[in-house]
Amino acid sequence: MKKIICLLIVSVTLTSCKIKDEEAKGETAQSQSNVFKISANVISKTSDDFCLLYTEDGTINFGETVVWTAVPGKAEEQKVDFYLPEDVYPTQLRFDLGLKQTAKDTIYLKSLHFEYNGSKLDIAGAQLGQYFRADENHCKFEPSTGAVIPVVKDGKVMQASIYPQEIELGKALKNLGTTQQ
Repeated sequence: MKKIICLLIVSVTLTSCKIKDEEAKGETAQSQSNVFKISANVISKTSDDFCLLYTEDGTINFGETVVWTAVPGKAEEQKVDFYLPEDVYPTQLRFDLGLKQTAKDTIYLKSLHFEYNGSKLDIAGAQLGQYFRADENHCKFEPSTGAVIPVVKDGKVMQASIYPQEIELGKALKNLGTTQQ
């Protein structure tokens, strides 16, 4: 009789733990669906920090709404992920690529992948120029190759900034937010 009671207690305990684990997984999946994720495929030979600035009001008045990520230096293409805070939906985006650049450091932005609530948008190759442009005071951007080349002013290397083509990126982000897959 004691064995049956012990087995019953163990069974109930294991079942309740399994249910709690499944509930936690469901909550994690739900919270991730409310997180806007941007993945950039880049080549950056220098270890550096990249930042993504965003606005939620449709302007390009980028202020303190920033997400930073460390990028290890690699000669091959690598994926760099940016996660916006939960329930934040951007209307415009700007990429600042590197704080430690030297005049010889060309960064290659090969593609971007946007994901929110099951909807996805991919931008690659020359198509990058349709949605993004260089801040010409800080860098040159060649969408066909993805080359982001820092500008040198008075012997100082400028921080490369890739700004949105406001109308095109704004439309694409709005469409992504209203599309469910």
